[in-house]
Amino acid sequence: MLRLLLVNGNMTQAVTDAVCAEARRVCGAATVVEGATARFGAQIVTTHAGAVVAAHAVLDLLAERSGGYDAAILAISFDCGLAAARELFRTPVIGMTQAAMLAACDLAPTFRMIVFGATALPLYEDLVRLYGMHDRVSRIHCIDVAPTAYLDGQGRDDAILAELAGMPQAPGAPVVICGAALAGTAARLQPLTPLRLLDGIACGVASAERRAAEGSAPGEHAPIPVRGLSPALTAAFERRS
Repeated sequence: MLRLLLVNGNMTQAVTDAVCAEARRVCGAATVVEGATARFGAQIVTTHAGAVVAAHAVLDLLAERSGGYDAAILAISFDCGLAAARELFRTPVIGMTQAAMLAACDLAPTFRMIVFGATALPLYEDLVRLYGMHDRVSRIHCIDVAPTAYLDGQGRDDAILAELAGMPQAPGAPVVICGAALAGTAARLQPLTPLRLLDGIACGVASAERRAAEGSAPGEHAPIPVRGLSPALTAAFERRS
């Protein structure tokens, strides 16, 4: 049995429910999916400030659940805290957007991305640079909506389909649909377009199951004295893990 934890770095429980539902739809029969929602931070992360706080919330949840999962997926669009989580914890930690980008690279030399919200666009551009994908991402298509509209399922689908209709319709050309709240959208809309749609949660589950099967890395970090953090996160900093 593989215990898979999906960590939502924002405070919207509906997003956690959506990513867990999609993970359960695509995971293997031996995988058990659990979700965790941030206890502090933004309702929906759309800014650098919100992303920084989300990274703290993600590390806090991973530390609190330490020992209770075999692999974790950061179920937040900007993979907040990914590098830090991989530094602190031995179990595999997967960033949902990184997983989708890597899956797209396996399909074609270049791919496109669909993101929501002009305020969030710089954060996605940061991820492209961080992951060295600037030569692989042919274009980021930004659908500008208010944060509340981001949770409107039918409105999102209509906007995505309109954006897809304006793209070169090369059969199988990969398009990464970004956003934890959009979990399951790629599978739902796939019959309506010849473009290959990818979802960060589905790609993340595949990556997490593969990484967990390969076994955990034996890495460790030097103990780091800290103050003011939760007991679980303090322990993660101060132990070799």
